[in-house]
Amino acid sequence: MNSVVRSVDVGFGDVKFVVSSNTGQPLGCRSFPSLVAHPAPQDLSGGSIAARDTVVVHVNGIPYETGPDVELSIGTHSARILHKDFTAQREYLALLRAALHYMATPTIDLLVVGLPVSLMSTKATFLKNKLEGLHPTVGGETVYVDKVLVLAQPIGGLIDFALTHGDYSQLRSATNLVIDPGFFTIDWVLSRGIQPIPARCGSFPGGMHAVLRRFAQVLSKTYQIDLDDYTVLDRGLRTGTLRVFGEELALADYLPAIWPVIDEAVNVLVNSVGDGRDVDNIVLVGGGAPFFRSAIERRFPSHRVHIVADAAFANVRGFQRAGEEMLRRNRIAVA
Repeated sequence: MNSVVRSVDVGFGDVKFVVSSNTGQPLGCRSFPSLVAHPAPQDLSGGSIAARDTVVVHVNGIPYETGPDVELSIGTHSARILHKDFTAQREYLALLRAALHYMATPTIDLLVVGLPVSLMSTKATFLKNKLEGLHPTVGGETVYVDKVLVLAQPIGGLIDFALTHGDYSQLRSATNLVIDPGFFTIDWVLSRGIQPIPARCGSFPGGMHAVLRRFAQVLSKTYQIDLDDYTVLDRGLRTGTLRVFGEELALADYLPAIWPVIDEAVNVLVNSVGDGRDVDNIVLVGGGAPFFRSAIERRFPSHRVHIVADAAFANVRGFQRAGEEMLRRNRIAVA
């Protein structure tokens, strides 16, 4: 019987997960915002899927609605949990159980999950123990997770880059710097091959949330209104289009305000890893990669900074391949 491996990265900004893994085919990946709503009683329907693309899951008897269309359930304001105890909160488990539902498999032999670098030493064992076992999902259904593997988020990105570029053996003998600008933190791992060098790895709370906060401050001051919907602001930065009072803003006029925030985060990274003279490869992954690339290139001018395709899913793709390889080593067939 084939064993089932799945991976999920419950991030501060989005939940990314693998829904299919067929030999010789690209991984099937999905995502939804790391937001939960408290559904009205008439919307519960025993935990069934609502008309919008959301699901209702329960944690300790409390219902949470989440999924790709969760913003339609929340209204004009939404709040993400942005602190180091995120994994201990009911909302984390609600997001994970929703992802398990969307994976549509009743049993997972190995589930691979990620954590920021700074939380690996304190939260990895806790998270593994918390996630192994039976999870109620939607409408009385359950998903059983037999084993859990916890990896530092940028390690997944490194594995994905190596496999995508067909030079995995070269990276195993090289010194690699993987940088992951996520929603709350920017994380980095300096590794020899895929083995981290702990003294030169780290995290800093200067991810996209800090960028969007500064962006919101500038726009709010200009228009004398409170622009605090970071989801809308993030979409505006990525698409280049943002409308306020029906007026399309010239975003290029406001972009210089965010560069000092990005530079601060990159300076912290450089203070940790050094000038890069002993680094062979610099790989940029994560949803914030396009915004941080130019600042990183300025600080490492002698390197080519590699940015993976569809960077937001790089970590979870790497997690999936790491889990499959782990089971192969144990001579178990992988589905």
